[in-house]
Amino acid sequence: MGNCCSVQFGFENFVIRGLDSIVGQANYVQKLKETLPTLSSALEELRARRSDMQRDVDLAEQRLLVRLEQVQLWLSKAENMITEAENLIADGPREIDNLCLGGCVSKNCTSSYKFGKKVVKMIQDIKYHMSKAAFEKVAENQSAASVVVRPDEGPIALESTIDNVWSCIMDKDVGIIGLHGLWGVGKTTLLTQINNKFSTTRNDFDVVIWALVSKDCSVGGIQDEIDIPKLAKRVAEKCGGLPLALITIGRAMASKTTPGEWKYAIRKLERFALPKMEKRGLLNEFDRISEARMQGDHIINSLLNACLLEKSGECFVKMHDVIRDMTLWIACKHEAEENIFFFVKTRAQLFKEPDVKAWEGTKRVSVMKNQIEVLRETPKCPNLRTLFLCDNKLQGISHSFFRFMPHITVLNLSKNSGLGALPEGVSQLISLECLDLSWSGITELPLELKSLTKLKMLDLSYMNNLRKIVRHFISSFSMLQIFKMRGLTCGDHPDEDNVLSEDYENLIQELKSLQHLNILSIPAIKSMFALENFLCFHLFRCCTQSLQLSDFRESNALNVLCFEYMDCLEDLHFINCGSMVEMKMEKLQSRVPPTTNYTPCFHALLHVVFENCNKLTDVTCLILTPNLRYIKIMGCAKMEEMSERKLGEVADVVGNPYPTPFLKLEILCLFELPELKSIYLDKLPFPCLQYFYVRNCRELKKLPLNSDSAQKGTSSFGETRIGS
Repeated sequence: MGNCCSVQFGFENFVIRGLDSIVGQANYVQKLKETLPTLSSALEELRARRSDMQRDVDLAEQRLLVRLEQVQLWLSKAENMITEAENLIADGPREIDNLCLGGCVSKNCTSSYKFGKKVVKMIQDIKYHMSKAAFEKVAENQSAASVVVRPDEGPIALESTIDNVWSCIMDKDVGIIGLHGLWGVGKTTLLTQINNKFSTTRNDFDVVIWALVSKDCSVGGIQDEIDIPKLAKRVAEKCGGLPLALITIGRAMASKTTPGEWKYAIRKLERFALPKMEKRGLLNEFDRISEARMQGDHIINSLLNACLLEKSGECFVKMHDVIRDMTLWIACKHEAEENIFFFVKTRAQLFKEPDVKAWEGTKRVSVMKNQIEVLRETPKCPNLRTLFLCDNKLQGISHSFFRFMPHITVLNLSKNSGLGALPEGVSQLISLECLDLSWSGITELPLELKSLTKLKMLDLSYMNNLRKIVRHFISSFSMLQIFKMRGLTCGDHPDEDNVLSEDYENLIQELKSLQHLNILSIPAIKSMFALENFLCFHLFRCCTQSLQLSDFRESNALNVLCFEYMDCLEDLHFINCGSMVEMKMEKLQSRVPPTTNYTPCFHALLHVVFENCNKLTDVTCLILTPNLRYIKIMGCAKMEEMSERKLGEVADVVGNPYPTPFLKLEILCLFELPELKSIYLDKLPFPCLQYFYVRNCRELKKLPLNSDSAQKGTSSFGETRIGS
């Protein structure tokens, strides 16, 4: 016998194939491989259209509009179709496996026939539903009820009177209808039924108002009871003409329909954020700057909630140009009565100082973020209180520049990297309370600054050219409440008269004399001895805001719980700690006594950086930071895991249970970690994550993210190939 191929077809195959041929329908079985991809494409289009429409609806509802019923019906049907289509696509591989002979027949023809028919029908249904998605609008203004239905005691024998009153109401020539009668005869009941009749009977009235008045009430009193518009005018006046304030408060009040609600809004506006805008100034009523800072945070958050300020990144806010112009307009409007004068030329592309005559009589001057290189003139500003010269191109200031500014309290010269020295005249600013020299190019602080005995804030952060601070200079500012030296270099200047010398002891002794400190940021600590000496002083533990450990070489382990009583610690950096192998978490029997107002360890910590700690293998200690916002780990060659232990194990060590870690984390940066394999053993929600940067982490195969992670932001993986 010759070669032959024996194929057995079931009776169902022949019957169904015959039916398809007879009625001219598509062969659902044979075209299954084509229709499934078509369904997937149609599903993606439906998802996209559903998302677009839902976004339009959400935006409309934020403006207090109400979605149309037909739009809601379309969205509901789309949701059901998406679910059905997803189920069909999920079952697709099983049905494809049933096909044989190149897809011409099926091992289970009945099942494949029914499935293929469902796929084709679903494609048709989706296309038809998509054709119905062209709505002119998705929402409309919420129509307020024209009448509030009142409780009714039931029918009484007043039908004829009701008919008479209603006919008068419908008569356009009748302006006023009066009802009178003895007490208890049914006047209120009659009016109640008339009131309710408006809700069931067609009429041309927009609104029906029910007002209860006494016999002695005046017309004005009745009007007060009903012109909400009059109250609305008062609310608008409280907005001070600010466009965004009007828009925001208008949206919030759109649904308020009772005088009580509007009066309450007026009272809130009189007591809180907006009135404060008319009197901007320093918060001088506080003895401690930290308390003023809390007040300032409260005001800023109030302005953010009122949409008068906008968030700009993690630590900054910005003001819309319209709001800024309007704020300056309000300030100028009140100049005469408040005796406050402003001169603001921010981002004005100035290459030289403005005409000094324009400064005369001013109290607040800001020429920040310009291109000014030299200040040559001698302004006469006897009333000046604040002066912002930051973020310019300053290279020199004349010695007489500050001569006629006896009452200045705030001077900001930060971010002028070309400014190498302060003029001698700065010593004449005997009223100065806040001096910011951060990020400037100043090489040495003149001894004349000691005359600034009222100084409460001194910021010397990131002054990369500053090489020397003579002894007894810092301690001369006995009123200091904020002192920042973050980013300064200690250890390279052996001069015994220099508090920045290597032993660190001189600096600590200087700082100990500042009994009013609230906020402290210091240069990098380079030894365990210096760290322990620093932490033993109660004031340092209470007020240190940022701490940097750099070049720790004599110790291979650090117990991070030595920082647990630092209630104000927000920034903690470990830089070039090449010998450090382990970050231990062991309860201390230490020289550090507990404070009376104890909060959970690392409760205030917001930013943590590990950089070039080449022997460190993990940073499990980060689980102890419930409010952490920012993590940067860079150049740690031996780091294999961010966390090698689970939460329960850490809680056992610390003796204090903690919730899911990283719930407030916004930014996570992982750079140059060639051995990193894992971030966390379990999946985490990361609900606040906005930016996730990963670069050159070749061994990192997966991320501890779940379906809810990083919904607010973006991820960037640079050179890393996840899973490769």
